[in-house]
Amino acid sequence: PFDDGYRVGRWLAENFPETYDAFLEQQEEQFTLFCKKHKDYGPDNLVRDTVQESIESILERTKDKLNRVHKLNRENGQFENESLIDSLNDISNYANISIIFLKGHWGK
Repeated sequence: PFDDGYRVGRWLAENFPETYDAFLEQQEEQFTLFCKKHKDYGPDNLVRDTVQESIESILERTKDKLNRVHKLNRENGQFENESLIDSLNDISNYANISIIFLKGHWGK
């Protein structure tokens, strides 16, 4: 059994090095995207009266992205201004933002 993230990460790196590298690279790309959008829009863009209402707002945006993913998938993964990967990155970031909200750290 694994008792901490370091050992699990080391196991993954040793057994599946390409997956390990790709996952870390993907997370870095998502973090960079998050930082750029957070700089452009700020934290107030997602804040509603309560945490629950804020999460609902994020879920609505996520649903819109999921619908876009379905359409992009049918259209071979590319619109003029957004790719399938772009939309999936947004969905992942919305999930992380929701967790930050639930932990009480958003906008702080």
